[in-house]
Amino acid sequence: MKTKFFTLLCYSLILFLPKLSQADELKRNLFVLGVQIGGAECIATLFENFPIKDKPGAFDLIKRNVTWSLDTARAMGNPANGLAQLKSDLGRLTFKEIRQRLMDIIVAEQAAWASMSTQASSLFVLGIHLEGAECIASEVQSFRREEKPGSLDLITRNVGWIKDEVRKTNLGLNTALVDALYKDIPSGATFLSIYNQLGIIRETWQSELLSQAPF
Repeated sequence: MKTKFFTLLCYSLILFLPKLSQADELKRNLFVLGVQIGGAECIATLFENFPIKDKPGAFDLIKRNVTWSLDTARAMGNPANGLAQLKSDLGRLTFKEIRQRLMDIIVAEQAAWASMSTQASSLFVLGIHLEGAECIASEVQSFRREEKPGSLDLITRNVGWIKDEVRKTNLGLNTALVDALYKDIPSGATFLSIYNQLGIIRETWQSELLSQAPF
């Protein structure tokens, strides 16, 4: 059943992807979609061992991000059936089940966009990686680095992925900010500083993408 759902999801995404040359805001929206879905997936991961009733605030954040993701996907001409079904099912799922559904959607979206443009897929992935780091940094921003070594490792990993992804496909984005953050992390940057820098990178890249020419 899961395989059938995933196959149908991939097929529907490929069928309804807009023509890249027609989308003035497509680049920014792809990045934003990655941020929004990545945020929901990160929250579901952080709380996957808790019952929904114990973490209503986390559930509300996931619901918000799923709604935003659905709106962003549809703005690009994608009916986003997987996201629409997830939104409908949220009240019946555990955090762990929500995370798995989001992972399936992420893989399907990435594959669909890759079939159209390497850069399109990379922008989506870039949003996922950046929001993963920002989400974790947000959760631990009041802690000292030595109190959350696992979180520091995850953030460092994601920032490395961001640094590599943004160069790999020549996305035309300012890399100086992420390079500076990558150097700051091993030099003792606090979680709060990392969180703030990630937010600046996200906002800067959104503005840069909006001013770029279409694919």
